[in-house]
Amino acid sequence: MGIRIVVVRRGVEVKFSSKLLKENYKKCEHIRKKLEIQNELRPLSFFLVALDKNIVVGFLYAYTLSVSGELMYHSTAVLESIMVEPNYRNTGIATSLLETFLDLCLNYNIKILETEKIHESKCMMHLYWKLNLRKYFYRMRMDYEEEK
Repeated sequence: MGIRIVVVRRGVEVKFSSKLLKENYKKCEHIRKKLEIQNELRPLSFFLVALDKNIVVGFLYAYTLSVSGELMYHSTAVLESIMVEPNYRNTGIATSLLETFLDLCLNYNIKILETEKIHESKCMMHLYWKLNLRKYFYRMRMDYEEEK
């Protein structure tokens, strides 16, 4: 399998292998736009895609929560979403996406990585443990827009 991991720049159109993958990717694009509107500092966002013959079969989206020097000594990134097409799972794509992302974090001096969700999936938890991510605290929040 000739899978490539690529960083997608803003405004670049990509082709998806399924409607489910496309819908989840679009949700992440919406989150990125909201963050950029709310934050004048334009936080870094990371879209990585796994391509098989120029068709997206998996993606990872993350963004910076804080940048060194604002309130924290180290920058923090939040892993919002990682998804791989079911037919391509258990082939190392999610691992490759996360490893590429971790390399980017080092390049941008990001020292703290959080996940947006605590995954119930044993596969995802195994992947996190394999890459040295550990449970730290449980996060709770309320979104006023969803409550109305």
